[in-house]
Amino acid sequence: MNRKIPFLFLALFFLTHFACKSEQMYSLSINDYQIKIHYDDNKNETGFSIFSNDKKILSSDSFFLQTAYDQPQVKMQMGQHDFGDDRLDWQSFSYFKISKNEKDNAVLLKAFDSKESHIGTITILSEKPNQIQMKFSPKNNNFNRMKLLFECQENENYLGFGEQTDDVIHRGHTIPIWVSEGGIGKVESKDNPNYFYPITGLLHDTYYPLPFFLSTKGYGLLLNTTYRSVFDMCDTQKDVYSIEIWENTFDITLYINDNPKEIIRMFAYDNGKPKLPPPWAFFPWNDAIYGQSNVMRVAKKIRDNNIPSSVIWTEDWIGGSTITSGIYNLHYDYDI
Repeated sequence: MNRKIPFLFLALFFLTHFACKSEQMYSLSINDYQIKIHYDDNKNETGFSIFSNDKKILSSDSFFLQTAYDQPQVKMQMGQHDFGDDRLDWQSFSYFKISKNEKDNAVLLKAFDSKESHIGTITILSEKPNQIQMKFSPKNNNFNRMKLLFECQENENYLGFGEQTDDVIHRGHTIPIWVSEGGIGKVESKDNPNYFYPITGLLHDTYYPLPFFLSTKGYGLLLNTTYRSVFDMCDTQKDVYSIEIWENTFDITLYINDNPKEIIRMFAYDNGKPKLPPPWAFFPWNDAIYGQSNVMRVAKKIRDNNIPSSVIWTEDWIGGSTITSGIYNLHYDYDI
């Protein structure tokens, strides 16, 4: 008998055995949700998906967690900010140890770097109906930026991000969440700063940014942070959206419901509803500057002519002066 035949069968056995073991799938339940996690030994990749009643809510094929370290040289003029060239060396983490905390009914993903050092733990849990929380607890301070990457599903669109004046649908946009002077007009540029900085604003400069968006796939996502963040909504990669967080942790809430009004209701209940403004806020406003005497002159003219007005908005309350060529300059203190 040919001795090579047993060795051939043995080789085939090990090949098929380890090939079957190369990709592992974990499925864990949290209340009404299913967390499905797959790990591919051959590619050293971990991906995960969140389902609600077999409907995919959120997913990532691989490398959904990245970290980096940066010390940006931030400049500010007239309320606008220049964050410079922000090209970072992102490190991807694809190795996770997966477990379930039965006491808290939570899924734990312990992330490890290429040297098998534990960098932190992602906790996925559901403490309220129709909500999922994803939280990251770091083990060290070797990084101060994080990035999460998720799938842009087919025909999925995104609305929100606070006061955005450029569009309603934000798929294909990169939106920085940072309070900024809006500028005089805006340019459609991804550069920072634009050519006319700090006079003209960038596309998403806004006084009221909000790290929250509504997906047409039946969920809303809130990043609970006061730090700067950047939402790349299928812009750099057409099939991936990313959330860049300027700190070494993250706290995300998913609001899940097929009715957008219910998502907004849950979001408002958690974060507070605005109070109804007083009646004078809904009547015409007028603007007057150039000092107290001129403001009083404008107020008298409005009253004498019975012009509807509830407010005089005076921008130079902090002071102003006339400079070259008769240009009136407001004395803002942007460092307050």
